[in-house]
Amino acid sequence: MTLTRIEPNTSQSFNLTSTHILWSSQLVLFSIIGLFYLFEWEINGELIFIIAILMIIPFGTLIYSHSEFFPNKHSAIGVVILGDKSIKLTEGLFEYNYLNDLKFDISDYKGEKIRFPSRVYSAGPSLSQGINNYIEFQYNSQIYKIQFQIHTKLELENLGIIIKSLYKNNILFKETFKGSKSYGLRHLNYKEIQEFKKENIC
Repeated sequence: MTLTRIEPNTSQSFNLTSTHILWSSQLVLFSIIGLFYLFEWEINGELIFIIAILMIIPFGTLIYSHSEFFPNKHSAIGVVILGDKSIKLTEGLFEYNYLNDLKFDISDYKGEKIRFPSRVYSAGPSLSQGINNYIEFQYNSQIYKIQFQIHTKLELENLGIIIKSLYKNNILFKETFKGSKSYGLRHLNYKEIQEFKKENIC
């Protein structure tokens, strides 16, 4: 399977999020209220309208945040081609049997909801860009750490199938999914682990 290889892009411009809108609006709101009492402004229709809008904004940002992506501060720099016997990178073709300390550290896919804001002042991005995924290995005393993007849930499932095939091919490696030990990108209980090993590990 082919995955998009990425790296951090520090030159990207500022990304405005619902969090910025929320707290900026509230700063303006409290500033207006403070100035109102300090200078004893007269209440008028325009002032009431502005205050009402500023008070509504937190509810709008909360609703919007449920469909908002985290900013993507990474750029595509190539592809990672994973097979059941090798990894192909720009640097070359690496057969699993010749790799040391092979690790798959998988966290998310693009569009996955990884945050669940529920309070008015908890607005902020909720959907992942699918960029928190890594393959790490050592080859000829050189350490490679490859970051890549997973675009869909189906792509994540296909990656799990590839990883599962490595067990059947007796490849030595470690895998974690969302920070904890997994088997074919699945978290299993003790009984399921024994069944998995029986089916996939010779």
